[in-house]
Amino acid sequence: LEPIVENAAGAFLGNRFHELNGIRKEQKKPAQEAINSAFEEWIIAILKNLQAQEYEESDLRQFFDSYKKDIEKFLNDPEVAEELLKPFFATTTQYRIESRLLVRRWKAMELRALPEEFNVASVSSSYLRRVKKAGIVTPELRELFLAQLAQEQTHYLESIRGVWPDFDLDNYAKRVRTRYQVLDLSALTPPSRDDVDDGRILLRDVFVPQMVRKSRPPRELPKEILSRLHEKGELDELPDEFGADDFKQLQARWTQIQPESVLTAVAKPENKRLILLGDPGSGKSTLARYLLLTVLAETSEVFAGHLPFFVELRHYMGEVANKNCVGFLAYFHYLGKAQGYTLNHLEVKEQLKTLPSLIIFDGLDEIFDPGLRDQVTQEIIDFAGEYPQARILVTSRIIGYQGKALQAADFCEYTLQDLEPEQIKTFARGWFNLVFRDKPEEAASRYQRIETALQNSPAIRQLAGNPLLLTMIAIIAKHQELPRERAKLYEHA
Repeated sequence: LEPIVENAAGAFLGNRFHELNGIRKEQKKPAQEAINSAFEEWIIAILKNLQAQEYEESDLRQFFDSYKKDIEKFLNDPEVAEELLKPFFATTTQYRIESRLLVRRWKAMELRALPEEFNVASVSSSYLRRVKKAGIVTPELRELFLAQLAQEQTHYLESIRGVWPDFDLDNYAKRVRTRYQVLDLSALTPPSRDDVDDGRILLRDVFVPQMVRKSRPPRELPKEILSRLHEKGELDELPDEFGADDFKQLQARWTQIQPESVLTAVAKPENKRLILLGDPGSGKSTLARYLLLTVLAETSEVFAGHLPFFVELRHYMGEVANKNCVGFLAYFHYLGKAQGYTLNHLEVKEQLKTLPSLIIFDGLDEIFDPGLRDQVTQEIIDFAGEYPQARILVTSRIIGYQGKALQAADFCEYTLQDLEPEQIKTFARGWFNLVFRDKPEEAASRYQRIETALQNSPAIRQLAGNPLLLTMIAIIAKHQELPRERAKLYEHA
């Protein structure tokens, strides 16, 4: 496999560095040798994984003979190579190989199906340990790769700056990253615990894109709750009564809707106006922040050149109440002034009509007064009508959301689904690999607590589908075995 590895390393180096000015000839050889070594460690990690599955020598030869062309195509895929070479671009130890991405790319390229016992996540973890132990990434190499990455990100910001003049994008992006890229665990852990000091866990390193279904799920609520919601103005009218069989039919029909990745749904051209619904802790705000960060940081075919704005509606209403702004454009202007980046709302008003943007309105349900919520809903609808070039995402809890006005304005609804079992495991592995940096045995033992609880406790299995509760479960599992009963888990939380 040596020629395959060398060709893949050369292709990656050529593609990534062809626009980097000032790379010296003497830098190219050690860079390619290091990438060769990293890809070799990936192959060795595969070998070790198969040996752990009790593959004999003849089985190993047959495997690599059979998959030789598949491996060659796989390593030459730019997205795969980028993922495997994360150690070269990392500024901290807070990273992991996204095994889900590797599996997705393998399937997308229609390569030969992997053996059932093949564990991509285990191979990925082993690979990172081997790369670090081998000392492949020297400080000089990391400096070279980070310089390339910085230039690439600068080019991306320039692509936005080209259509958004008079705007301090660098400072804006810096402010966004400072506020949202690091997970805040202080609200989830008591001061007596050391979890807050586990380090800077970045959102991008633990984000798991959930599945969504189009429209809202049918909800069966007790009559007294329905009446209370109606009295508070949360429901326009009480729903007609229907029997348990009718409700089951509605549920069955809704669950037949094919789920899709939330990132796929957001990217669809026909979903230019989208409402994302979910239960408390289901990941609505996390997704909104993830989109904000990735649109500013990465080249994206869907959002290339889009300038993202993030409106936390509860904060917006607070500033309106304090008479700091009236309307979303005035709010953007106020934030730009308060946070130190230039944003003239009169110029933005004209530019939004013709230039690409992504506007995220987060937490419609957090406006508790029904009258004010209706008012803001109409503001969002008016904003969408005035700026048809803008892609708009609104998030809200399901309970209390009516949505008739937004639907009439051509907003489509999607509902976040609970994390699937494999997604739960992926999150847990990644979480403990970050918490127990350089301690793979500790990480593996804590992950095992999660897996054991998922197998033995239906209550925990159900709770773990909620991203917020799963994070709490992971924090508890760091310190002790997980209880089987829901009530005891809440006590420890």
